[in-house]
Amino acid sequence: MRLENIENFKDIYGKKNTKHLGELCESIRETLINHTNENGGHIGSSLGVIELTVALLAHYNLDDSIILFDTGHQSHVYKLLTNRKNTFKTLGQYCGISNFQEMKESEFDWISNGHSGTALAYAYAYSKAKTKKNIISVLGDASFYGSYSHAGLINLSNLDHKNIIILNDNDQAIGENAIRINDIEKYCQSLNIDYLVCEQGNDIKSLLKILHKADEIENHVLIHVKTVKANKYNGTKPLSFLHTTQDDLTDTYTQLVSEQIEKIFDENSYLISPAMLNTSSFSNLKEKYPDQVIDCGINEELCALIAAGLAKAGKKVYVSVYATFFQRMFDQLVHDIVRNKLPIVFLIDRAGINYKGGVSHHGIYDVSLALNFKDHLLFHPFTKNDVQNIGYLIKQNQGELMFIRYEKEKVYDFGEYISFDSGKWYELIYNSEYKKTIIAYGSVLGELYNHIKENNLEINLINARFLNPIDHDLLVKHINNQMYIYEQVIDRNNLFANIRSYLTNKTDIYPIAIKSRNVEQGQKSNLLSSLGLDVSKILQYIAKK
Repeated sequence: MRLENIENFKDIYGKKNTKHLGELCESIRETLINHTNENGGHIGSSLGVIELTVALLAHYNLDDSIILFDTGHQSHVYKLLTNRKNTFKTLGQYCGISNFQEMKESEFDWISNGHSGTALAYAYAYSKAKTKKNIISVLGDASFYGSYSHAGLINLSNLDHKNIIILNDNDQAIGENAIRINDIEKYCQSLNIDYLVCEQGNDIKSLLKILHKADEIENHVLIHVKTVKANKYNGTKPLSFLHTTQDDLTDTYTQLVSEQIEKIFDENSYLISPAMLNTSSFSNLKEKYPDQVIDCGINEELCALIAAGLAKAGKKVYVSVYATFFQRMFDQLVHDIVRNKLPIVFLIDRAGINYKGGVSHHGIYDVSLALNFKDHLLFHPFTKNDVQNIGYLIKQNQGELMFIRYEKEKVYDFGEYISFDSGKWYELIYNSEYKKTIIAYGSVLGELYNHIKENNLEINLINARFLNPIDHDLLVKHINNQMYIYEQVIDRNNLFANIRSYLTNKTDIYPIAIKSRNVEQGQKSNLLSSLGLDVSKILQYIAKK
């Protein structure tokens, strides 16, 4: 039995020949590895659950079952076997299928995810609604130790409708995965949930046996399945933490910002991250200060609360978080940090559009959230000089709440020193004869700069590296020009809004930002064009206006 001979899950359901099912697993493994060789991506999780997914679809009829994957990286095998085999090559591509489960993509996806810990809440809801007979949630060990998952599990345990919870334990999360429950069986017993364990989680026969055993239990069942992440991976691209193909972070904002923080870090400093220490280049800092660099697991709210407590205790506190996960901290920002005027530095990595990540991974809402707090500094470096002044900026604003957002792009080095003062912008291109000015921030300034120069366009260009406070002096200098505010964030409560509130009487000021609330995935050129943010087209339009 090979993948090319399978139309959909109905060709698998009820099959018990473990040899044939094993052949199917190897065929799927080939497909996943070949796809990753060409496209890269998150493969480790899916390789670890090939046998588990095949066993689930052989055991449960999807016409009467719901399978939820949390966080969703491990759903690629499921996609191949649920009518998406022929479109799988478009995974992560523009107008292609998602890296995660996606409701609008398939009738067999009952969740749209990408952020961790949501599956058990959906399982609770579908149980309450009596949607299907069998409800199965598959959680990775990192997701399982998130606070949402435990709240979901506690509530789920009180329902009459039987649920199957599968803990896919490969002991290898994207972070250090330090949070553990010593005795999961006793934990389940405390919730009146039955506990089964499958030590051979990459063996079809063992998996089918444990699923049949779970059928004999009337109560909720948690099946602890021990698997090997990236099982039998032999692809051409090396994997980072057995999770995804490695990115080169050399000379990126991510790497250089971490180096600047390391320079000013001392015995009174703490850095906290929700499972993103390694990918945000803070593993070296963790080695130097093992007790002061804290991985909270995938618990963003907890991370912000611990930061608040440490700041109140007089410590210098840094929070490293992806822009997309920063959204989860908003309540703690309002009620614990801003309310109490606590001096914390938020290092917001992966800002902007995440081209292959899709809806759940774009960093396009953080500016709107951070600018709710008008008294606090929001900085987005562009040049190497900007980044190298982060330490100075933090010391200059010591005792204040700060937000520093940055991308995982190569840093631009203009090779010249530019004066650096808090709240001050600077002109990358200026000619007093030019009557049009573009104000922007971040790496897109490099594209704008090069295109303006190469095409001899009569347009001024300003690096608005401080989104708050804004540079009133430079705005007044350009007050008689047409102003275009270019931003790769949503078009609400952004830099344009901040400038607009200052230049209340100016009429020729124009926003260029993201109007869509569901930015999809795709190649950079396609995605920017679809959002109306293509640099060359924007500049052509401005030049003619």
